[in-house]
Amino acid sequence: MTRAKKKKHTRWTLIMLLIIAGISIFGFYVLFGPNTGAFTQDEYLYIRTGTTYDQVIETLEESHIVSDMNGFKLVAKAMKLQDNIHPGRYRIKKRMSNFNIVRMLRSGSQDPVKLVINKLRTKQDFARLVATNMEADSFEVMRLMGDSVYLSEFDVTPQTSMALILPDTYELYWNSDADKVLRKISKNYKRFWNKTRTQKATARGLTPVQVSVIASIVEEETNMSSDKPKIASVYLNRIRVGMPLQ
Repeated sequence: MTRAKKKKHTRWTLIMLLIIAGISIFGFYVLFGPNTGAFTQDEYLYIRTGTTYDQVIETLEESHIVSDMNGFKLVAKAMKLQDNIHPGRYRIKKRMSNFNIVRMLRSGSQDPVKLVINKLRTKQDFARLVATNMEADSFEVMRLMGDSVYLSEFDVTPQTSMALILPDTYELYWNSDADKVLRKISKNYKRFWNKTRTQKATARGLTPVQVSVIASIVEEETNMSSDKPKIASVYLNRIRVGMPLQ
């Protein structure tokens, strides 16, 4: 090989190496470079039960959570996201890469919801709160809260089912259905009514449900702490003489 041919061969080799290096750098950037939209705080992607891959892509495009959709689609296809769609609430942090977003979605690593329950008066209030914060349907919540066979598992009736709903902060996955929500809340109810508290209620001739009902009535009737014992005594006397609480 002549000197001129060697130079030409070396030049083409260098060009090919640069092209390969450029492709590698580009591929690395598409995979691991930041690819989120122009938001300053974390965004949340909600994937409803039954959502398809195409619908997820459509949601991402419409919400502008992802900056470069073409790059995202390349990584999503390579990582087979289309075969691993999981419903849930996903926290997208600023400057996340395509790799991290896709890995989170395909593994179902969703961010839980904190369902904060303060003072609720009716089943409708509870069902509305759940439906506002979760994927669970309010009509299904209401149906279960009125199902005597279902509620018997928790030792309550359709008339006393609100006794289960103790004020607290409950951590649940966004896509939890009505049954999972109620089972989570009932576990908290059982933890609250431990042996000591149950014995104290029994000593006064009351069941845990009766205590919960009286407490809710007192809370509705007054905000004055000094008046609460007096009002409670009225309803305790009703129970002693066999009158309904109403």
